[in-house]
Amino acid sequence: MTKGDISKAQSCVNGNPCNGYSVEAVEGIGKVTVCMGVAPLISALSCKKSVGVHGGKFRYGTTAPAKANDWRDIPAECFKNGKSGTHGDIYESFYTNETQAPEDISKAVWDAVPEAMKEVLNDEVRFNSILGEINLDRLFMGDRRFLRRRVQDEQNKPIIGLAVPVQANCNIRTEIVSIRSIVCAIAVEILESMGYCVEVYAVAYGRGEYGDSGQKNGLQALRIKQAGETMATSTILNSTSGWAFRTAFFGMIEYAGDAQAGLGSSCAMTEEQIDLLQAYLPAVDDFLMLNCYPTSNNREAAIKQAIDELVRNITPYLE
Repeated sequence: MTKGDISKAQSCVNGNPCNGYSVEAVEGIGKVTVCMGVAPLISALSCKKSVGVHGGKFRYGTTAPAKANDWRDIPAECFKNGKSGTHGDIYESFYTNETQAPEDISKAVWDAVPEAMKEVLNDEVRFNSILGEINLDRLFMGDRRFLRRRVQDEQNKPIIGLAVPVQANCNIRTEIVSIRSIVCAIAVEILESMGYCVEVYAVAYGRGEYGDSGQKNGLQALRIKQAGETMATSTILNSTSGWAFRTAFFGMIEYAGDAQAGLGSSCAMTEEQIDLLQAYLPAVDDFLMLNCYPTSNNREAAIKQAIDELVRNITPYLE
């Protein structure tokens, strides 16, 4: 793996991903942006001026205007008045919106989960009103079983890095993008119910994002859950949603500098690129990626593709 400076425009960008935000060139991938949480994301996108993009116009910076229910399906809950605000309001809402996946899609995804995986959750997760971690989703819904106790083996288990792709071209509906979000939340629940610590990254990859010729590809990775952190499922759903990709991830593309006006086109990652990404991210013991990428608005096809990736990644831990 080869890293190096991208351009003079990157002089303001921290080169060490462990310090919060970095943009570097990685041979075999392109420009790689790594953001270690929403706080460094907001800090980076708070620049009054972007670094060398569109003549300095920063369309996805925190002060840029935004409105609810546009083509990106930004929820009204992102804004205090329920109608409009700034992109900064959107980014801050990742941790505050009590988002739930569409009921019909959630049911269809859950029905497609193999019984062996459902049994893991039934066998290894106990809910009671006395002991355990708070499950915010149940708390918000008024469920008395809002405290969670995990049954763990005595042996130490590795930290697992889990990446979920969030990219999709503009013709793909937000509800189709949300299928990967739901499957990611299920994967986290299964692994953590077995005692593993899971670190979650939302990842977007696209071709032709940078350069005058539009030939340079780019990847953006946002850590949305740190290993050992207890997090509501709604945070995962927010941070991996179609509207998050079409705001925060667009902002990361622009912030890296020299971006094409159309910000390139989304595409799937190869296994070789996934290996490069693993080597670039902070060290984890195991690394998994739900490498599914919807190319149409066919719900059944998108669910099957996501569940196939869930099975491929999680089955080895059940054996």
